[in-house]
Amino acid sequence: MTILKFSKFFGSLGQTSNTLWGQLWFVVESGELPQGVVMTTYIKNRSLNDFNRLVASVQSRGIEPATGIFVPEFVKHSGQKPDDSGVVKPINYYSLKWSWIERKDWDVIDQAAAVLSDMNNQSRMIDLEGTRQMICLDNLPPQEVACLMAAHASGESDVIALHPNSAMSLSPAEDKSTADLF
Repeated sequence: MTILKFSKFFGSLGQTSNTLWGQLWFVVESGELPQGVVMTTYIKNRSLNDFNRLVASVQSRGIEPATGIFVPEFVKHSGQKPDDSGVVKPINYYSLKWSWIERKDWDVIDQAAAVLSDMNNQSRMIDLEGTRQMICLDNLPPQEVACLMAAHASGESDVIALHPNSAMSLSPAEDKSTADLF
C-alpha cells in the first residue's frame, strides 16, 4: 500500500476506549482490495507499535518511508478477556505486522503527489464518524499531549475534548456504535 497520510489520535473507537490510534489514509497497489481508491483505517497497540518501529527503522537508513511500499500482514494472537458479566473467556484477535519494500514503479507516487497537491482532495481525507470521540495529536505541543495523557490516567473522563483555543474540557461518553477494526 501507498500511505497518503498518517495521523496520531487519542480517544475511543468501537469497544476500545482512551487509547492511542494511528489513522492511515492509503491506496492499495495489489491484492483483493480495490486499487486506485483512497481508503482509511485505524491501528492501535501492536499494529501501531510495529508500524512506528518500521518507519523509524527505514528513516534510520536515510530513506523517506513514504517513497516505498508498506506491506501489512495479519498475525493471530490469543488471550483472555472478561465478558460483560465479568467471566474471563478466551479470545482471538489480530494485529498487523508491517514490512516495507523499495518501490520499483514510481507512477503511483506521481499519482499520489497529484492527489495530495489538490486541496480539495486533502479536505476529503477527514473521517468525522471514526474520529468523533478522538483528539488528533498531530502538531500538538508535547506538554498538551502529556496533559491529555495525565487527564486520562487520573480517570477524569472517558472522552476528553481539545477546543480550538487549546483549552481541554471533559465531555460525556457517546454511544460506541463504530466497529473496532484492530
